[in-house]
Amino acid sequence: MKKKLLVGLLILLVVVFISVLYLFFQSKSTDSYTVNPVSEYEDVLKEAESHLIIPNAEQVKEPVALTTMLESGINTNGGLLLSKKMSDQATYKYKITLNKNDIGINTVSQIELVKAFLVESQQVLLFGFNQGGNQCDKEYQFLAINGDKHKLSKVFGSCLPITNIVESGGDIYVLMPQNNPYLGDNIATTYIYHDFKITEVKKSNKQVIRSIYKNLTAKQVIQMAAKDSCYQDGVMLDSSSCDGGRKYCAMFKSLQKPKKDSNYYILKDFCS
Repeated sequence: MKKKLLVGLLILLVVVFISVLYLFFQSKSTDSYTVNPVSEYEDVLKEAESHLIIPNAEQVKEPVALTTMLESGINTNGGLLLSKKMSDQATYKYKITLNKNDIGINTVSQIELVKAFLVESQQVLLFGFNQGGNQCDKEYQFLAINGDKHKLSKVFGSCLPITNIVESGGDIYVLMPQNNPYLGDNIATTYIYHDFKITEVKKSNKQVIRSIYKNLTAKQVIQMAAKDSCYQDGVMLDSSSCDGGRKYCAMFKSLQKPKKDSNYYILKDFCS
């Protein structure tokens, strides 16, 4: 009798153990593997306009990132748009396809969907990507889809992150710093998208640069260089991280009637 009871107890324990293991692995599988559905373009537009201001985190789901939508697939009026990761051996690691056809965006980095628009009957998307190397961290390109027709703009940008995007009257304005060593990151440039074409608003010329810096003193220029770690122990640095000091020389040459003190002569010797 005791032997039968012991066998029954062991069987019960085995059944309980197997059930616990099944539930454990089932929950792990559910948590670690989620299939994101294909997004409709209307949902992409809503996400592009959404703000991460959640009044009640328990009631409002976290917005889905635009890039995640692109990697899961977006139903456009021209078919399924998808960012596809290639094999590790491929020269380009990512590409964009429309109805499984390569449209001409092939990159070495993950392709970011920056924003989406509806311009008249065209579905217009802005992508950002990095083609590798140290020359340019970020480039941008528009894709316009209208039924069975699609077209790419040229690649554009100053290699710096976008600071603002505005759509008005069928034109899309993309703002970012100029990436000019004479100006730093404080002066913006604007690219205008209109009917597949990219136009850059005229950059600041020498007169504008001089007007920005004319009221500085040589001491203030030295202080800016020191803040940027381009002036140390009484010496101006011409390293690549300081871009050869060109920015500070542009400032120096823009000064009007500067006081000829020790700071003036440090800059004069350096910029000569």
